[in-house]
Amino acid sequence: MSWDFEVAKAGKYEVEVQQGCGSSGGSEVVVEVAGQAVKFTVDATGNFQSFAQRVVGVVDLGEGRQTLAVKPQSKVGAAVMDLRRGGAATGAPVKEARRRACHPSPGARTVRRRD
Repeated sequence: MSWDFEVAKAGKYEVEVQQGCGSSGGSEVVVEVAGQAVKFTVDATGNFQSFAQRVVGVVDLGEGRQTLAVKPQSKVGAAVMDLRRGGAATGAPVKEARRRACHPSPGARTVRRRD
């Protein structure tokens, strides 16, 4: 799965996911954006609908249109994870630390500017 978004200001951004997973955490996932890969291990949250918000890495983004992709690498248990971002059901803003940086198409992630 992938989402396109616009970056208003180049810089380092935190990659944040809000993920849920029953008791079978441990699946491996890669988030790719701007030629960079951020790997993380899915945490068990006790229930697929119990979500935990996590910063999983930092990427350096240039100004303009970007594509963010989430790619499972391994699956432990029945499923990798449920992935969403709190807020609007159709998606979430990509935020800069203290001001809005860009607007993605519907998706489930946040990339936040890191100063």
